[in-house]
Amino acid sequence: MLTDAQIADQIVNDISGEFAQYTDDQVTPYVTEARLSVSESFWCDKYDIASKYLAMHLIASLVKNGGSGAAGPVASKSAGELSISYMASTSRAYTGLYSTTTWGRRYAELLATMPTAMVV
Repeated sequence: MLTDAQIADQIVNDISGEFAQYTDDQVTPYVTEARLSVSESFWCDKYDIASKYLAMHLIASLVKNGGSGAAGPVASKSAGELSISYMASTSRAYTGLYSTTTWGRRYAELLATMPTAMVV
């Protein structure tokens, strides 16, 4: 398991460059917050990547106001009076809380690969 600071460093130095303007110290609290929602016993060997994706989602949606992506593909744009519309996604992974950022959708896709238990 990586430390919060190590994951923060990965985020800041991500190949996309999306978070390059931040320091590790600015990102670490988001990793710490993400880990409050990510159970190591559930994620097992995917714990670090799940923590990273969720932290990136938090940064993108809270700090950057959802700047890493919209809810779906662009359906239409216009210039006069500035308007943009997004297509609704039908994929299970794109629905709900995590659909507002690219990183949230990646987290949801990873979550969809995890086995689930049915409680009767």
